[in-house]
Amino acid sequence: MPTGIVKWYDSEKGFGFITADDGEDVFVHVSTLPDGVLALRPGTKVDFGIVDGRRGKQALSVTILDTPSVAKGSRKPADDMAVIIE
Repeated sequence: MPTGIVKWYDSEKGFGFITADDGEDVFVHVSTLPDGVLALRPGTKVDFGIVDGRRGKQALSVTILDTPSVAKGSRKPADDMAVIIE
C-alpha cells in the first residue's frame, strides 16, 4: 500500500488531501477513514489504497501510521514577542 502525509483536511466538509510519497496529491473522504476517526491532522502519516475517481486519484482504506507531535508548532521566541501592559 502507498503511504503519504496528510496535506490538509476539512473536518466540517469531511474531506481533504494526502500527499503521497511519490509527490502526487490524493483526495481523501471521511468515509475511508478508520472506524471512529472523523478527521485527520495535517502532517499525519498514513497508508492507503488508491482508486482512479472521476476527478483524479482517491484514497481507500486509510490507516493512520503516525500522528504529528504537538511540539512541532511554530511559535516565535520570547524575545520576538511584544509585551502588552494593561
